[in-house]
Amino acid sequence: MDAKKSQLLRGRLQAIISTIENENERNRSGRISWSLACDYNRIIDDFTAEFPEYKDQFPQKINGTHGQRLGYGDASFLDLRIKADQVVKIVEVLTEGN
Repeated sequence: MDAKKSQLLRGRLQAIISTIENENERNRSGRISWSLACDYNRIIDDFTAEFPEYKDQFPQKINGTHGQRLGYGDASFLDLRIKADQVVKIVEVLTEGN
């Protein structure tokens, strides 16, 4: 993966993580928006396309089966935070030395 593209995608994940950290408890207690779930899913798609042999190492994408029509993903902010942290760490390992 191009180093610049990897940095940009990791930056997007870090922005999600820091935004979640800065929200108050009340705002973090609900489900994430469907648009945020789609943004996260696109990042996962980009990384798994670049590293297809490690596709199974990445966290699952976020579904919207229950709340998509209402504009919500099937994940809490904590779920998203954990998934985003996992992706950042996986990509660090995969791009080490590049």
